Amino acid sequence: MRITYIGHSGFCVEFDSAVCIFDYYKGEIPKIGAEKPVFIFASHWHSDHLNFEIFQMRQRYPHVVWLLSDDIRKKYSRNYLRKHGLRVEDEERVFFLKERQRYEFAVGDSEEKIDIETFHSTDEGVAFAVRLEGKQIYHAGDLNWWTWKGETEQEYEAMTKAFWEEMERLRGRHFDAAFVPLDPRQEEKFYLGLDAFMRTTDTDAVYPMHFWDDASVIEKIRKMECSQPYREKIKDTELIKVK
Repeated sequence: MRITYIGHSGFCVEFDSAVCIFDYYKGEIPKIGAEKPVFIFASHWHSDHLNFEIFQMRQRYPHVVWLLSDDIRKKYSRNYLRKHGLRVEDEERVFFLKERQRYEFAVGDSEEKIDIETFHSTDEGVAFAVRLEGKQIYHAGDLNWWTWKGETEQEYEAMTKAFWEEMERLRGRHFDAAFVPLDPRQEEKFYLGLDAFMRTTDTDAVYPMHFWDDASVIEKIRKMECSQPYREKIKDTELIKVK
């Protein structure tokens, strides 16, 4: 399994049988063989997680399937998506995934299957847990412990409750790799979501994302006492192979 950070919350995960692209927003997608099935995930409709250029990828990857959060269907009509690059003949390759559901898709013409479970986001859309070739990966989308300066006690309590409801669904699960927000805009609370995720799950490697080009937060959390149990598992956002 080979992981490439594309930018912001975008990652490319290359397996032997298929490729998964998550939340493409901007950046360069690594070269992928045209013969491989490609699954393109979008966790929600926000413009920093969904770039309509994904619908043009059929020109490069003939075996592409789009796996989009159901909130995208609610936000944008079919006509709107057609005007922004989705060809009518490709609509049967687009699937809208609802929260807290399980899905299974064939991987090309092989007997391999890709298994997907979705979770409720604390912002918009869903998070994804994906199983392929015996590997388990997690992409949080905007599922995070979003707490901010100036929020009311009621807002904090509602967010905390919603976040921990999903963490309980993830408790004890093993992931070979996870992509989790580490957002500097949260100031001193920037680490809460990633820290909670790593303490709740059994994750081999965590890739911070959604840090708005301020990668300094990665080293910042490494130096915090709370990260001691999982410090060595925090990866820099660069090309890394996961064995």
